[in-house]
Amino acid sequence: MKIFCKIFFATIIISISCFSIGSYILINSNFKSSLKREIDTTYIENDILNFTLSQELDDISESFIEFSNSNSDEANYTKSQWIAQIAPTVNIGTVQGKMNFRISNDNGKVIYENLEDKFGNEIIKKLDKNTKAHEIVHINNKYYIHAIVPMQTLEETFYVQNFTDISHVFDSLNNQYKTFIYIVIIMIAVSGMVSFFVSWLILKPIYRLSKATQEIARGNFEQRVYTKAKDETGDLADNFNLMAENLDTTVKELKDLNVRQESFIGSFAHETKTPLTSMIGYADMLRSKKLPQEEIMISANYIFEEGKRIEALSMKLLDLIILKKREFKMYYISTGEFFEEINGIVHPSLRKHNIEFSLGVDEEKIYVEPDFLKTVFINLIDNSIKAINAGQHNEFGKISLFGRRQGEDYIVTIEDNGKGMEESELSRITEAFYMVDKSRARSQGGAGLGLAICVEIIKLHNGEILFHSKLNEGTKVIVKLRGEI
Repeated sequence: MKIFCKIFFATIIISISCFSIGSYILINSNFKSSLKREIDTTYIENDILNFTLSQELDDISESFIEFSNSNSDEANYTKSQWIAQIAPTVNIGTVQGKMNFRISNDNGKVIYENLEDKFGNEIIKKLDKNTKAHEIVHINNKYYIHAIVPMQTLEETFYVQNFTDISHVFDSLNNQYKTFIYIVIIMIAVSGMVSFFVSWLILKPIYRLSKATQEIARGNFEQRVYTKAKDETGDLADNFNLMAENLDTTVKELKDLNVRQESFIGSFAHETKTPLTSMIGYADMLRSKKLPQEEIMISANYIFEEGKRIEALSMKLLDLIILKKREFKMYYISTGEFFEEINGIVHPSLRKHNIEFSLGVDEEKIYVEPDFLKTVFINLIDNSIKAINAGQHNEFGKISLFGRRQGEDYIVTIEDNGKGMEESELSRITEAFYMVDKSRARSQGGAGLGLAICVEIIKLHNGEILFHSKLNEGTKVIVKLRGEI
């Protein structure tokens, strides 16, 4: 079932239910109030009748008692006869005309009555002695209140019964129920129209969102939803537009990343195919021809250099994939010994390019994976070497590496006076395959993978790597590692 139908039918059901319950309670409360009023009136009329009969009978009670002591059986008969003779003389008027009543003894035998309808008298046998009661009687399509009140007279208990026609109370109840049904039918029609309009008004922005979602599913990421609503549907539309905008931005970024990755794949294929072709050619020439020693060295060196370059390129790609999938074991090492090994590894390259290298580290114990961490610092120093070689403003290159403990962290700073870079490049230099200077990176064997690997390794060490650079002034890299003395 669609949400429109749910809102439509739920509104009708709830409104009609609330109205029906309220109307039922009101109608029944009014009926009970009217019925109670009629019962009280009937008892009052009975009390008046009872009082009148008692006064008439009390006037002759003394002489009757003297007579009754002489002959009990005759006296009992005479009491009933006497009451039957006195009762017709009692005439009491009510709003319904002359009061109809009945007088019975305690066995339920009728002594006198002036009723038009035949009413049963079984209720007297169910009463406790000297207890008044009433019942609702339905006879000949009419409703009556049958009130029974004991009367003490002539040393006996008799029951005075009167009957009040209350058909108008039940007729009023039936008329109210009929009116209620008519009103319910009208309310269903009115609430249906109102519910239809309200449901459509509420769901209109959602319909727009649904259409916009379909457009986005078709690839139209510029689709937006515009609404003037200031309620939750308006917030939903705003959030949808924000999501669509972010999705559009993300898709564009992914497309751009895909273009750059395709560019890398093309470059990688070119950089591997061309040297491999040359390497195969030189190797075949060495195998099949006798060459002078100098040409042999040139050919062998070319094969060696190109092989190392391809190896470095493939290993960087392999490292980037492995770092995202494999856990590795870490342990404590000495910072002094570790950075001395780094110095020994990079020293030939530094000497070759005539670069001054300053090393100063505090002796600490750090919890790391040494092989991966070597990759980080060798990459960073290698980048500094490349930046110095690319710069034309400095006659002598300088690289410094310092390590200091700062609280619980061990801070390593690598600084150079190389070419530097613009502020806009800093946010992207750690992306895989991104190169600030593609021509320089390719000529020096780069593919934009080194810093991406460094960032991944530092993250795996729960550390942080920061870059600060100014064009034509140099670059500073700060690596924060968890340290322990």
